Amino acid sequence: MANLADQLGWCITSKDHLKNLSDAISISQSNLENIILALQHTGFSEYNQWLLPLKEQFDNGATETQTFINNRHIKYLDDRVKFISKKLDELN
Repeated sequence: MANLADQLGWCITSKDHLKNLSDAISISQSNLENIILALQHTGFSEYNQWLLPLKEQFDNGATETQTFINNRHIKYLDDRVKFISKKLDELN
């Protein structure tokens, strides 16, 4: 039973870490957008010609990564949590 409880804890912790990663990606997207907006109103707006293509690539990669995290990893961990919780209930 301890092994199942350990697995349940691992699933919950992993899910929390993946959600933190997804949040960090969103924050990074927002920060890059803020940098681009700030540069538009300064004498450094010419740097946006390099940043805008990078932002598009980053946004595409971020979306793919977040989708993968949610559809594959989080879904898998949710399924495992349900399965392990059910097994633990059966043992009690």
